[in-house]
Amino acid sequence: MRRLDARSGRRGERGSVLLIAAVMALLLFALTAWAVDGSRVYAMASTVQATADAASLAAAKMLPDQAAAKAAAISYAAKNMDPAVHGTVIDPGDVVFGNWNFLTREFTPTTLSTAINAVKVTANRNASNNNALPLVFAKAIGVSSAEIARSAVAAFTSSKAWDLCLVQDVTGSFTAEINDAKAADHALLDCFAAGSPPASLFGIVVFTGWSKVQSSMKPIGTSYAILNTAINNIKSCGSTGAPICSGTDIAAGLEGGVNTILNSSSGAGVTKAIVMVTDGQPEPSPNGSHPGMTATQLKALATQWADNADAAGISVFIVFYDGDNNALAKAFLSTLVRGDGVFLSTPDPTKIADLLASICGKLIKLQLVD
Repeated sequence: MRRLDARSGRRGERGSVLLIAAVMALLLFALTAWAVDGSRVYAMASTVQATADAASLAAAKMLPDQAAAKAAAISYAAKNMDPAVHGTVIDPGDVVFGNWNFLTREFTPTTLSTAINAVKVTANRNASNNNALPLVFAKAIGVSSAEIARSAVAAFTSSKAWDLCLVQDVTGSFTAEINDAKAADHALLDCFAAGSPPASLFGIVVFTGWSKVQSSMKPIGTSYAILNTAINNIKSCGSTGAPICSGTDIAAGLEGGVNTILNSSSGAGVTKAIVMVTDGQPEPSPNGSHPGMTATQLKALATQWADNADAAGISVFIVFYDGDNNALAKAFLSTLVRGDGVFLSTPDPTKIADLLASICGKLIKLQLVD
């Protein structure tokens, strides 16, 4: 009979134990790598998502200026994630403009400015950006880094139709700044077109001592080109097609805006607003629509028309170009705000567009949708 060698059996047992120990050590190391590196990846993914969220909101606030929107997204990314630590997480190509469909919850890239109501921003830590997240323990099992990409979509939305009438001052004192005002008017129109329902109405009134309907209230979804042309055709007083130069009559402007809205075909329950852009306060003129009235009487009449707007459910927003730093005009115009309206002013005509953009943001809510 063969005799078993006890020492041989013990050597086999020791080999099995060593193999099991090696496997257990490897599993333990893998679990440690998963726990440590996995938690780092999870934390970084949260940071990248927060950066994409903030960048998309910042970019959307700058619409319709796409260059400014891209710059805002990149700036917010740098503030949230220091490039010295994280590298470049958002490039210009990571900022995409498009249309968000609230029914299907789908984002479609587009270059058509009137269709743009959303911005999609993707933040990255990846190899192509040379900023993939380095791993510590996972290197031992052949995984040296992790790639993380997160996207966010910010969109403008209005749950119901709006009637919005732009009332633009074209008095002689505004002549030098009229092109800045028109650029701001275009921005308001573009923002409104991008974020409001197609059935929303937009109208344009210009005024001096008289008011004139530059465009009646028209559906934004089908009449953008007509409204855009109407803004292009705004001219300073005394020009062909513009009201005569006849002082500044805020009441005439408000009256024109109120009547233009009320003469529209919108039904009950539609939210209504006047946005007036002016550089002055009531100033009497024998050539105006209220000859013989004093400045005090014109102020009272302007207040009455602001009240008429409020009674008709029309909010009044006032944007004041305060190039002369006129504290009295500023104080009076601020009293004309009604409903959900706000009063905003600037001494810089190039900033009028920013003020109208903030009004658009109040009218048409900006939110993260994806």
